[in-house]
Amino acid sequence: GSKILVCTRINSKLTWQPSIQQIEAKIWNDLQSERKKLPTVSTALDIRYSPTVNQKLAGTILISLDYAARLWQKQYLPETPLPTLFFTEKDREWFKNQMTDLGVYTDQSMAQFDDEISRNSDRANWAGVSKQNGKLWMMYMIGTGKTESDSNDAMVAGHEYTHLAQYAIAKSN
Repeated sequence: GSKILVCTRINSKLTWQPSIQQIEAKIWNDLQSERKKLPTVSTALDIRYSPTVNQKLAGTILISLDYAARLWQKQYLPETPLPTLFFTEKDREWFKNQMTDLGVYTDQSMAQFDDEISRNSDRANWAGVSKQNGKLWMMYMIGTGKTESDSNDAMVAGHEYTHLAQYAIAKSN
């Protein structure tokens, strides 16, 4: 039928278990249908593109970010434009300058930048939400070796935006 099972060893016994990918796809489709029922929102973002970033791939991430904002709008919507950086492994100086401009530069963030490049080169894929010096910002590194959108693009922004909702919920409680 339509179910995919995977032979899995549990407690030294082989058993047939549902495919994780199939379960994830069902959850994603259920979430998509729920999101479509939610009202449209306007997410205040201060989008900053580096000179070498693929803006088409960044656009895919931004669509996912909008879906996440719809889902979490009761918990969190930025009141002022949220700095959102898109950059590649080639943009170290640009990243450093943006961080300095935002007042959130640290040697640690540059070390994380360098670590991501050393591990993944042009396939770098780094995302995050951070709050530093009382300022909140988001970032997405899209390596130049990535040329096509994939399922990660549809999930990463939602994942990061969920942290913003979690921060808001924790602060209110």
